[in-house]
Amino acid sequence: PLIHYVGKCFATSNPLDLAGCDDQITMNALYLFRSDLCRFLVSQHIDTLTLPNWNIAIAILDSVIYGHYYRNGSPDSCKQRVFFDAWDALSARVASSVPDTSKISDLHFWRQVFRSTKAYAQQVFEFRSENHSSESMNRRDDQMAENLLWLMRDRYPNRKVLVWAATMHIVKDPQEIKTGLPKISYDGYRTMGSIVGGLLGDQ
Repeated sequence: PLIHYVGKCFATSNPLDLAGCDDQITMNALYLFRSDLCRFLVSQHIDTLTLPNWNIAIAILDSVIYGHYYRNGSPDSCKQRVFFDAWDALSARVASSVPDTSKISDLHFWRQVFRSTKAYAQQVFEFRSENHSSESMNRRDDQMAENLLWLMRDRYPNRKVLVWAATMHIVKDPQEIKTGLPKISYDGYRTMGSIVGGLLGDQ
C-alpha cells in the first residue's frame, strides 16, 4: 500500500512528500484548522481583536468547516459579507507581514491557505443540494488548480510531482462526457485537470 511505501521512503535521502491541493477542509484538518490558524497568527503578531466583526466571522468559519451550511442552507447575504470583509482584512495583514527568515516557508503556505479557505467558503455558500450547478464545483476546481500550481512552482520547484485525485477533478474535457441522461450533464464544468493541463501543456 502507498502508506507503507511512504514510510519506507521517509528515512531516505529522497523521501516522498505528501501534500493536498483540495480547498475543502476535512478529516483531521477539520479539527486542527482553527488552533493551527490561531498559532500562526500569534507567531506573526497579528491581533484579530482589532478586526471588524471577527467574533461573528470566526463563528461563520466554524460553520463552514464543520459542514453546517451544507446541511442547513447558507447564511444570508449580510452574514456572508461580514465574513468576507473580516477574512479579507485578515488576509491583507497576512500578505503584508514581514517574514522571519526561519518562517518564510510557513508564511507563504498560510498566504495560500487564506486564498484557498476563502474559495471554500464561497463554494459552500453557493452550494444548493437540490440544484447542484457547475458554479460551486467550478470554484472548487479553480482553487484546486491554483493550489496545485502553487505546490509545483513555489513549494516543490524542480521536484517530480504525482497527482492523485478523483477522476472528475483530473479529466481534461468533462463536457465530452455523454451520460445519456437529460438531468445529468457536465456542460459548463471546468476541472483542475483542464486548467492545469491548459497552462502547463507538455511540461
